[in-house]
Amino acid sequence: MIIYELQCSAGHKFEGWFKDLKAYNDQLKKKLIQCTFCGTDQVTRIPCGCHVGSAATTTPVKVQQSPAPVSPQTEKVLPKPDIKDTVDYVTLLKSLHKVVRDNYENVGDKFTDMAIQIHKGEEEPKNIYGTADKKQSERLDEEGVPYLPLPRLPESLDN
Repeated sequence: MIIYELQCSAGHKFEGWFKDLKAYNDQLKKKLIQCTFCGTDQVTRIPCGCHVGSAATTTPVKVQQSPAPVSPQTEKVLPKPDIKDTVDYVTLLKSLHKVVRDNYENVGDKFTDMAIQIHKGEEEPKNIYGTADKKQSERLDEEGVPYLPLPRLPESLDN
């Protein structure tokens, strides 16, 4: 998996994940790569820092350079880093969805029953994901089953 830093014609910066350079070029020609902010397909690669990952189960994290040293005299002048400026939430959510798809079994609408059975030891432990409505989520809470709701991406951004 290759992660490219991309920029649209409006100046928005975001990341794109591709199998290889050929996959990137093919998708670019077919106008399948769109800005995660404004949706334009006028996108180019820009230089970026390295990305580090050590195993298939780790989520790649963009390496950030350390801020300049701060002295008491300059502390009031230098802006504090804001997490909103360094995190692309669409890319983060896409990454999380990919990790789940690659490492968990989709059990669909049977999620609640299977999660409870696994929690009670009635079913072999395994990583699962699926769907649960509000009533099913309340049932999981009552049974003490740990779970994590995963927000869905709008179809326009789920590429």
